[in-house]
Amino acid sequence: MGEYDVLVIGSGSAACSAALRAAKGGLRVLVIEKSEWLGGTSAMSGAGVWIPANHVAAEAGIADSREDALAYLRAVAPEGWEQKEDALWGAFAKAAPDMLHFLSVNTPLDFRLINEPDPFAEAPGG
Repeated sequence: MGEYDVLVIGSGSAACSAALRAAKGGLRVLVIEKSEWLGGTSAMSGAGVWIPANHVAAEAGIADSREDALAYLRAVAPEGWEQKEDALWGAFAKAAPDMLHFLSVNTPLDFRLINEPDPFAEAPGG
C-alpha cells in the first residue's frame, strides 16, 4: 500500500476538505471510503452551505461579519445551547470564511449566492 502522513476515513465534504488541506500542505494523504461511492452524506445533499463573511458575498457587495454570524447563531439557537456550543460557533465564524476561500482557489468548485429565504432573517445578525 504505502506510507502516508494522514489517513482520512470517509469521503464526505469535511473529510475531503481536510484531505485537500493536508495534501496542499505537503503531506501524503490516503482517503478511504467504506462504500463504492465518494461523498458520504454530502453526495445526497443539495450542496448548499452557509458560510458567514465569505468572499463570494463580499464580491457581490453584501456586508457581513464574523461578529454578525456569532450574534445570529446565539439568537437562533435553542435555549441553553450557548453555554455548550459558543466556543465551537466562534471557531466556525473565525475559520469558515478562510476555508471557503481555500476551496475556491484549490478546487473547481464554483460557489455562488443563492436566493434562499432565511427563516430567521429578523434575528440579530440575520
